[in-house]
Amino acid sequence: MGCMRSVLRFLLTPVAALAGTVAGNLIRVGLLVDPEEVPRTEEGDLIITGIVTNAAVATLAGWMAGTTVGAFIGAALLTMVVGERFDRRLLPHVSGQPSQNLPPSA
Repeated sequence: MGCMRSVLRFLLTPVAALAGTVAGNLIRVGLLVDPEEVPRTEEGDLIITGIVTNAAVATLAGWMAGTTVGAFIGAALLTMVVGERFDRRLLPHVSGQPSQNLPPSA
């Protein structure tokens, strides 16, 4: 029974962290960001994403702390404070903007 609980916690921690990034993004967009800066589709719909780097950091922290709830809360807080700055820098193809860190492709 203890082994099953550990496996379940190991699998649920990344899910909780990703859900926390979505919740943190909703709070950040709804409360903290200027409405003109909010990402929207061409039709004007709001874009809410799970942020990969914040979820990865919160997952690692949740695994080390041994708590799924901690991963959710940590991801939500990290996303509210930092937003998607790391993803835009590390994953430019996601944001559709060229990266300043990489040389131009030939």
